Amino acid sequence: MTDPLASLTTEAIGDIHLDLGVFGELSPFHVRIDKQGVILGIGRTLAMLFGETRPTGRPFRDFFQIVTPRAGDLLGVVEAGSGVVKTVLRTRPPKGHGLPTCKLSGAAFPYSSSKEGTQGVAMILTPGAELQILLETFPLKRSDLPYVDASPDILFLVETQKQLLQDSLRMSERVEAARREADRLSRSDVLTSLLNRLGLEQQLKRTLATRRTDFTLFHIDLDCFKLLNDTYGHGAGDAVLKHVGDVLKRQIGADDFAARFGGDEFVLVVVGEKTEAAQARAARILDEIAARVLWNGNVLQVRASIGLISIAPDETLELEALMHRADLALYEAKNKGRNTWAVFDPGWTVFEDLRREIAAEIPEGLEANTFVPVYQPQINARTGEVIGVEILARWLHPTRGFLGPGAFAEAASASQTWTRIDSHVRLGALDDISRFEAIELEIPTYS
Repeated sequence: MTDPLASLTTEAIGDIHLDLGVFGELSPFHVRIDKQGVILGIGRTLAMLFGETRPTGRPFRDFFQIVTPRAGDLLGVVEAGSGVVKTVLRTRPPKGHGLPTCKLSGAAFPYSSSKEGTQGVAMILTPGAELQILLETFPLKRSDLPYVDASPDILFLVETQKQLLQDSLRMSERVEAARREADRLSRSDVLTSLLNRLGLEQQLKRTLATRRTDFTLFHIDLDCFKLLNDTYGHGAGDAVLKHVGDVLKRQIGADDFAARFGGDEFVLVVVGEKTEAAQARAARILDEIAARVLWNGNVLQVRASIGLISIAPDETLELEALMHRADLALYEAKNKGRNTWAVFDPGWTVFEDLRREIAAEIPEGLEANTFVPVYQPQINARTGEVIGVEILARWLHPTRGFLGPGAFAEAASASQTWTRIDSHVRLGALDDISRFEAIELEIPTYS
């Protein structure tokens, strides 16, 4: 059966006469049936959705179920009523057809074709809220939808808003991921993937603040690393540093962490380990570090020294003090001949405290002119004659007494005040020499 819309020029919908082209454009979802319930024609969008099934000329109930009006007799209701009836249909796609089941809502009107004398019902429908179902299956455009139906625009606005929200959330997630990655990189050593100095300090502060058990800090310094770098180049040095980093990674447990603290300095923190077990671990670490490293056909071998300190859970210690004690243990290992380890001795802090006190008092002594020269005679062993004097530095300390260099030389070197002391003593010696000459005291040489 041919579609009457293909040959008619006008149609009557209720009391309104419409040009067929206008009617088709305004109602892309319309359905027209005759009094026998046969489909006379459907809108262009419905035709596209049904595809090759072609409902035109076939029974209406094969393709649609009447939801409203409840009587189900659409023709009888339209004829008996006011002529305009609220209508809701549910599609009945043939088995295997891609069209999903969905509701179409709108209004039904008496329909007549003046040229052919055909009478029936025309339904002008819209998908409404069901549009989302159709959009998930078919590539519909705005031109495929009824112009008088606001639901597509509302749906598109909602979908656009949802998409913008999703994009915003994804952007926020990417920004947060980038921030976390930047934070991680700021606390990581690029070469070894261990923590860097900043990351180590942050992690150590957290450990010191929250610890409930013993932990041991290993301060590791490579022996003669500069010589290796100078001999083979920085590429070889990097290979050795990566090797040491890998050794330390194998030592890390769930609560432990390791860091590259400086150029060739590393730190390992092991939680829940006492001094005895830590010493055995230090020996294993030295053995693994000493393993040969192959680089560009060269066999690189490096040694290390380790200073370690174990902290009990009830011991209060600030980060700076902890690292200083680990340094003292490391220096002791170096002094023992390198390629070994040493455990921090609390007695060392007494000497360290004294050295810091003396270093702080040296500037006061210089200001008070209490650094003075003394003279050690130089005697000819054969004749017994005085052949000169050696100028020595002494400190007339107001509370500690008459101090020789052994009491203040290390503190002066650490505080970089030794040059000032030397200059001060030399000036004092020149004044003394002038006085010696004034009283005709002959001293052959000064040294």
